Amino acid sequence: MGWFALASILLVVLAVLRAKLKALRGQTDEYPYTRKEILFSPAERSLLEILEQAVGGEYRIFSKVRIAHVVNVRAMRRRSVWQRASNRINGKHFDFILCAKDDLSIVGAVELDHRSRQSDSLPERDTFLDGLCQAIDLPLVKVQAGSAYSATELRKRIFGALRARTGAGVADWGQPLGRELEGEGPPKGSEVFSGGWTL
Repeated sequence: MGWFALASILLVVLAVLRAKLKALRGQTDEYPYTRKEILFSPAERSLLEILEQAVGGEYRIFSKVRIAHVVNVRAMRRRSVWQRASNRINGKHFDFILCAKDDLSIVGAVELDHRSRQSDSLPERDTFLDGLCQAIDLPLVKVQAGSAYSATELRKRIFGALRARTGAGVADWGQPLGRELEGEGPPKGSEVFSGGWTL
């Protein structure tokens, strides 16, 4: 095979490689994404497992649900005010939403409490969710991130918040049920928060 033939073959190969690289570069520019290896953080996964043990028999548990799928922004006279309210929920989500098994109606939310152990201050996102859930009358149970989760305790808190909301013997749905109603108060390290509990 002569030099001319070899040169021709080399040019063809280079042209094919150049075309493939160009196509690959264009695909990268159009879809500049990479796949995440896991959906949940270790704390989220642990809480999900305990949630399934605690209330999985009664409720369907959905995770990372966009707030906009749970909340409607009511009509307002000024569109700028409506848009600002809409922007506040865009890109935000609930860690977990509990739904009735029969019709998937929304009954409550469970959130990891992102306060650090060094500070009692709430991140802006958590503060916003507290006020939002109170405004829309959605029971919210908050669980301290990194704590040892107990299915029994979590079940007690969730059902306490849900029963209180529906008026099952409790006027204020921020009040706990069970032994706490007998005057013992919430257990140490817990607090009533936006119609729910922080464990």
